[in-house]
Amino acid sequence: MQREKRVAFGPGARLVGVGVLAIGLLAIGLGGCGERPGKATTGIDVALDEGSYAPAPWELEYAESEFAVWHTGIVRSMPNGQLPDFSTLAPLAGARVELVVPRPDGLPPLRVIATSETDADGRYRIGPAPRDHWLVRVAQDGFATGLGGFAPRVIGSMHLPEGDARFGIRRGQRIAIRVHDGAGDALRGVTVEARTVAYLEEVVTGDDGVASFFAPEGPLEFVVTDADRRGARTTVDLPLAADAPALELAAPRLAPVTGWVQEAESGRPLVGAIVMFVERPEVRTVTDAEGRYSLIAPRLGWIAAFGRGRGWVSHAIPEAGELEFRLARATPVAGRVVGPDGTPVPGARVLASMPRADGRVERVVGPVAGPDGRFSFDWCPAPPRGSDAAVVIAATRRGFAWSDGHEVRSADGEATLTLGALRSIEGVVRRASGAPSPGVPVVFESEPRGMEKYQAAVMGMVWARSVRSAPDGSFLLTGVPAHAGSLRFDVDGAQFERPIAAGGDERADLDLQGGEEIAGRIVDVRGGPVTAGGTVTVSALNHPEYSELRRNVPLADDGTFRIPDLPAGTYGVRARAPGFDVGGTVVESGTTDVVLVAERPAPVRFELEYPEGVERVPVVVQLRSAADPSARPRVVRIVPGADGAGEGELATGAIQLVRRGTYHVVAKGGAFRFYRGDVVIPDGERPPMRLVLRRTEVRNLRLEDSDGTALSGRRVRVACLSVRGRKPETFWTGEGGATEISGLTGGKWLARVIENGKPVAELRFSVGEGPAEDLVVRYPPHGTLTVVFDRDAINARDAVVALTSADEGKTLFGWGPRATELGARFRVPVEGDLVIRGVPAGEVSVVLRGATGEVGRRSVRVDDGGAVSVRIP
Repeated sequence: MQREKRVAFGPGARLVGVGVLAIGLLAIGLGGCGERPGKATTGIDVALDEGSYAPAPWELEYAESEFAVWHTGIVRSMPNGQLPDFSTLAPLAGARVELVVPRPDGLPPLRVIATSETDADGRYRIGPAPRDHWLVRVAQDGFATGLGGFAPRVIGSMHLPEGDARFGIRRGQRIAIRVHDGAGDALRGVTVEARTVAYLEEVVTGDDGVASFFAPEGPLEFVVTDADRRGARTTVDLPLAADAPALELAAPRLAPVTGWVQEAESGRPLVGAIVMFVERPEVRTVTDAEGRYSLIAPRLGWIAAFGRGRGWVSHAIPEAGELEFRLARATPVAGRVVGPDGTPVPGARVLASMPRADGRVERVVGPVAGPDGRFSFDWCPAPPRGSDAAVVIAATRRGFAWSDGHEVRSADGEATLTLGALRSIEGVVRRASGAPSPGVPVVFESEPRGMEKYQAAVMGMVWARSVRSAPDGSFLLTGVPAHAGSLRFDVDGAQFERPIAAGGDERADLDLQGGEEIAGRIVDVRGGPVTAGGTVTVSALNHPEYSELRRNVPLADDGTFRIPDLPAGTYGVRARAPGFDVGGTVVESGTTDVVLVAERPAPVRFELEYPEGVERVPVVVQLRSAADPSARPRVVRIVPGADGAGEGELATGAIQLVRRGTYHVVAKGGAFRFYRGDVVIPDGERPPMRLVLRRTEVRNLRLEDSDGTALSGRRVRVACLSVRGRKPETFWTGEGGATEISGLTGGKWLARVIENGKPVAELRFSVGEGPAEDLVVRYPPHGTLTVVFDRDAINARDAVVALTSADEGKTLFGWGPRATELGARFRVPVEGDLVIRGVPAGEVSVVLRGATGEVGRRSVRVDDGGAVSVRIP
């Protein structure tokens, strides 16, 4: 068997257009792996001329003249796990900025080509860089390294438009990965990559097999990237706390992927066919005299096979076993690549998008055009049998726009692939006052021609470019296809489009409309100005043109703000100020006397004083809003001794960041209680609040059914009738229907139990008058009443039934068929009888009322535990 042949183009090899299949765009079955094929094919030229596939010089390295673009931006400190308004973040001065470039095809390795440092305002300028792919890497002590720019195939990089970029980096912490061979032995010199959004770090393990990273909070993926190691990976959700413990990652050595390549028609082996690792095309081999191959490739990728006159086929690499390729005869296509003026373009790469039987699309690497611009793509695959979709080919070369797509329908004729010209689009964005509008995203987009967008995306075609306007409002888009398209401005949440005709360089300015302003000031609760680094934001409400117009400005030194150049409309105004909680308001544009009040929420600290000589128990303290009884109370649980307090000292605790207002203060713990209503809590710092706990009376309560049966697992609500505003407390009956009720002080009390299907069971009792006796709550005698109707005499939609006691005329309550609580009036069912449960025993008057008054009345006796029916009218 021929040994594996790995073709590499030297250190840092560059190859464009030969790589990644788009995520999720391949899902195909494997060929059969039955008996070994017989005699190899003879007389068929399947060997592929290296010259037609070898990379062109522009695919290997960037030319010096292509390093011509400078990048500017601002770096700020971004909180972990949040997406705040960027303008409110603090700038990072002295951060290290590196300009890095991937290979010309957009894949790692990354190479540093320039370094810089942010100034006092967090700003940087760095370059020159190539236009096609560039990344900015930002590092600062205590922060995880950030990575962003335009390199879609670099996992972990965040997309940044050209122009004035906004870059936020997050605080990080150390995390270590120990890599071993699967048997526990440490692996030295293995490359491990850590990545998440806007973060990519590559570290080589030391003698102990450990790679140490300084990573941001959140989910991180760690991957071993060495070619001869299994592509082991692990994901960990890293908290931003103490340094995380070392993680283990097994990376056993890879066994080669083996198999054979044969003719689809005859099953005979194919000699000299290329087998290639799709994600790294320089890793490839050719089949030997028996059609077999052996290739070192991770078990997480794809490999493809093709040859002269034999169409491209790719498969996912199996976890184990051998992989067979069956190559059918290709639909060869030949032609030439020319420039916009019709002259040949040597070295251009031809690619194809191939439809799959499942409706997805595969990216196929084609040949490089020769010195005369001619190409022969005779491993171009055919569409799946029965498919109406065609294989589409297109050409690309850096310095030109992509060619139009060309459908391959047969082998007849020649294909001429014409590369497009590139141009620049520049302009300026100005407010209505004439002031520049910096930081506006500007996007040029043109439709790919000769193919659908999804095909263009799979092939890697770029038909959109973006930039952000500079501080002076200007923007410049370079390398834009000279096709017709549209220019989109995203301003304050609204989108403005300008059509761009095909042709040469273009100028497109945008002068925004709207000359209204909103102005005002922020004051504290005493009327003084708030000036500590605050910002004010206005947001348009239901604006007919701006779907999400939002502008923000910093506060001036005297606490005032002014937001000019606003379109007419209604705006919500809100503000932020460190250490303050600022309210908001709604105003019309043109309002210049807005006043926002900034409160300073602060902790409310409590000191618990227990009666002398008692065992101190944990106490729950609640603050309940007196102005909004429906608001959820703020709660703290105070455990004596938990804060280091000794015997006899006060137990303390606090509720954090409480706004000023009027509150009810309630404390409960065992038999201890405290209540104080209408407590006014001021703005800012407050002195500790002393809560003198009272030891309350405790009573035993037993719940019984009407026949004396004890009822466990029922909820008993106990309310004080003598103290206004005191909330009822809840207790649950246990074994034997008993529970212990605490918190009882002098006065009148009510214990009540409500259970579906039973009448209300309640007991009124007094505390502080006479001896403390046990309490017994018993359900009154009750039964079930069924009301049968003469439907010819009533209109059921308007009819209701009411129950009263026959002797006193008192309203009786019960549970209807669909009731979730006790009711006194019951709607007549459209069909069937009305069943009412929990009706108090005794003589019951049943009254049927319609839309015009009483329809009928009957009296019936309900016995305890019994069921009775009555017909009405």
